[in-house]
Amino acid sequence: MNKSKDFNSLVSVIRMQGEARFEEATPVVVITLNKPIRGNLLYQCDPSKYHFKAGEQFVYISGERSGQRSAWDFFENCEGIDDLYLEDLEIYFAECFPVEEIFENPEFATYEDFPW
Repeated sequence: MNKSKDFNSLVSVIRMQGEARFEEATPVVVITLNKPIRGNLLYQCDPSKYHFKAGEQFVYISGERSGQRSAWDFFENCEGIDDLYLEDLEIYFAECFPVEEIFENPEFATYEDFPW
């Protein structure tokens, strides 16, 4: 979430919709950064946009890219989604991050299954 920064509210909205609504792009885990990270410039990601502080959280989504390109795509099969989530949700692709550190080194980040 860009403006509101209300991560728990986002997770609640996704949970209320139910796992079946997310056919193409499914929330899999919640990631919490333990250290700040910057984007991986090898993939031409803008480093000013991909810089996150320790404590920031993300929902890792698995599935088709077509369901991950925008909030409208992600919530396509859902009903009653507040415009706040459609306008404020930011989507980043994993290749813009140091994925090995995030998923293989608990010093960088911890993760837990998405709380369906």
